Amino acid sequence: MNIKLSQRTSHSNRISFLKSYHKGHKLKVQLNKANTIYRQFINLFTSRFNLFYTNVANLMNLDLQLQRSELINKEKDKLSSTNKIHNFTTTSLPPETISLLNKGTNFIPTTSTSSTSSLTRTILSEVNTTLCSIIHKKNYQPQLKPSTSRRTSHRFKPYSTHSRPLTLLKQEQTGPNFNLHLIDYVQNTVSYSKEILQSFNLRSIVNCNLHNITPQTTSHITNLQKDNDIILTMTDKNMGWALVPISWFSTEYNRHFSDITTYKRIDNFDISNTVTNSNRLLNKLKQRFSTIISNRNNQHLLDSIPQDQLHLPYMKLLPKVHKLDRPASHNNITELTGRPIITAHSWTTSNPSRLLRTELDNIILQLKDFFKERDIIFPLIYNSTDLLNLLDKQYITDMDDLCFTTFDFTSLYTNITYHGTIHAIITSCKLLNLPIFL
Repeated sequence: MNIKLSQRTSHSNRISFLKSYHKGHKLKVQLNKANTIYRQFINLFTSRFNLFYTNVANLMNLDLQLQRSELINKEKDKLSSTNKIHNFTTTSLPPETISLLNKGTNFIPTTSTSSTSSLTRTILSEVNTTLCSIIHKKNYQPQLKPSTSRRTSHRFKPYSTHSRPLTLLKQEQTGPNFNLHLIDYVQNTVSYSKEILQSFNLRSIVNCNLHNITPQTTSHITNLQKDNDIILTMTDKNMGWALVPISWFSTEYNRHFSDITTYKRIDNFDISNTVTNSNRLLNKLKQRFSTIISNRNNQHLLDSIPQDQLHLPYMKLLPKVHKLDRPASHNNITELTGRPIITAHSWTTSNPSRLLRTELDNIILQLKDFFKERDIIFPLIYNSTDLLNLLDKQYITDMDDLCFTTFDFTSLYTNITYHGTIHAIITSCKLLNLPIFL
């Protein structure tokens, strides 16, 4: 095939161009690849550099959280401390005596050998009485009607005529609305009780010869009981028990009564006239508010009480051990103050106060639900543990920028005005669409 010289030259130039272009393209690809690797390196270096600050921040945050958790646990341990005895006397208390007093008034010391037969009879009597109560309540629960009795005591009285639950069960089976599930329950409970209370089983569970108090501790407690200058009393805020000399009470009572702006002496107090006026007011309250009481069974709390069943309120002092900066000792008893408590368990205002407490608690619970439905934090905190749990949920970046502030009221209840209290209750009732009387 004959190719012209011009075409041969053009073809040669084209081949040379393609070869040079191919070399340049290859170099460009290599440069692009190197540039890509460089950018990846820069990005990785930057991310690692930024990650350093992130890690430092995370470590600082973790250390802060650990410090907060440690402080919270310390406060919780302080609140749940088992040592609740605060000794303000010069009398030394052995560890065994402190451990005994920590058990509280529910502890029953056992200083003599117990009788197995007597223990068996006591347990069987309690079991039979409880089963009879269950049979009666479960069987007649659908037929219960609101009580019209004016008695304030609603304690269950044992059925003396039916001391045996199986006998009562047979009698009640023929009645209407009988709960058939009680048959197996009562029979199984009776069988189990008889089996477990057999002499050999009871001895294996209870060591009747075991004394839960030593003679030394018994002697020490007896000596404390005979010491007329020492009083063991409950402390304020349920902080345990305080061992306080009686001279402190005399001094503290005088300090309180010398404040004439808070306490006023009433001469020629006529108790009969006071009771008559109180009962007249209670009758008016019952006529006006009986229809809006949330629980109709509480209407009897507005009934008048005969004068021979009344007891005048009395005052007592609870030591404020939580106000002290140092542990209790006879050296700082001068710093100890008492909270005055007026005990009025059987006075004309006692039952109306119980009714008012129930109604106000009901309003507070409804307010709590009202706030919760609207994602609003409820402003009432019940105790220190709830406060710690609430603070634990708050994220704090720098503790040094914050200051936790607390404050207190002097004589809070006496400083709350009558009109302010009524206004707060009416406002809450309007907010919850509850009936009010103006």
